[in-house]
Amino acid sequence: MHSFNTDDIMRPHVEAVKDVKVITFNQNKFPRIYTDTLEPVPENAESPISMWNPPGHADVYHCLRESGLLDKFLAEGKTIMMISNIDNLGSVVDLKVLNKAITENRSYMAETVLKTLDDWKGGMPIMYKGHMKLLETAIVPKEHFNDYTDMNFLNYFHANNLWVNLVTLKQALSDGTLKLDTMRNYKKYNNREIVQLEAACGSAIQSFKDSCAVRVPRNRFLPVKSCNELLLVRANVYIMEGSHFVRNPARKIADLPSIQLSQIYQHVEDFEKRSQK
Repeated sequence: MHSFNTDDIMRPHVEAVKDVKVITFNQNKFPRIYTDTLEPVPENAESPISMWNPPGHADVYHCLRESGLLDKFLAEGKTIMMISNIDNLGSVVDLKVLNKAITENRSYMAETVLKTLDDWKGGMPIMYKGHMKLLETAIVPKEHFNDYTDMNFLNYFHANNLWVNLVTLKQALSDGTLKLDTMRNYKKYNNREIVQLEAACGSAIQSFKDSCAVRVPRNRFLPVKSCNELLLVRANVYIMEGSHFVRNPARKIADLPSIQLSQIYQHVEDFEKRSQK
């Protein structure tokens, strides 16, 4: 799933892939909203892209239906879908996890991993009033934020690797029982405060009575969102095994090295230019 910010960048890379069938689609765009008047920033549908925001990765469920892909996959006999962040290089299909989802006939299953010091922002599945729910950083009250980030108190978090039953997903979309928590993301635009309304795909866990969370090895969470993390996966800390990254068995230290590059390596273009041999 692409957004209007990433589609043009990603298209040539997708088209260059010849040996794997890659299906792409774009998520919707939502109007940014002025907080003082609650009026939308864009004046009409043709307003500049800067006046809109992607609605968060929870839009994947509606986009699957609107694009026709949900019905297409069901017609092909596909019933389980794994959803993950594109930057998580550890999110490969694991047959053990898939088998659990199938044998227990789960509508929705979320993977969790142990926290490190870098994961304080990660949300986590919790039990709330007898139901599973995703607790996101953005909705934690300020007076409880220290508890939320305390690894001795909460030592796991949501890896955003999700397993969804497509039959029950279609039913939830059809009858309006798919529940997604809205988060408010405040920013500045033209020197005025605006809010972006977004939702996380993991919040759908509350929509199904048989939802569950499963603890998986830490190696199933390997995000690359910065040049610091890019350098880590390019070093010999990891090796390729088939089509995915695994820890180099020659490395005997369990903890990963902490990398902090200077600001001149902030953008990937600068990183590539300065890291050439």
